[in-house]
Amino acid sequence: MLATVAPAAAVMISIQISLVHRAYMEEGGTLARTLLPYINRVTDFTFLTQDTHFISGRFLNSLVIHVRDTKESIGVGFVLFALHLNPRLL
Repeated sequence: MLATVAPAAAVMISIQISLVHRAYMEEGGTLARTLLPYINRVTDFTFLTQDTHFISGRFLNSLVIHVRDTKESIGVGFVLFALHLNPRLL
């Protein structure tokens, strides 16, 4: 389903799913496979509001830990996502 929507919509769908399924936001590997490809395609994260900051921050923390542990390279979208949410994590 996520492959059929715009990247920004895929990010928002992932956020909505995580609100229902708390374990989803804990799994860095799952997020890396389902969310990171879409984050890497988005360049404007202004659609993330204060209401989504908590869950977006959890996504960012999980992804940072996953990227660090696996030593994977990151894309521009991920850097912009981190700069928008919490530049100190970079």
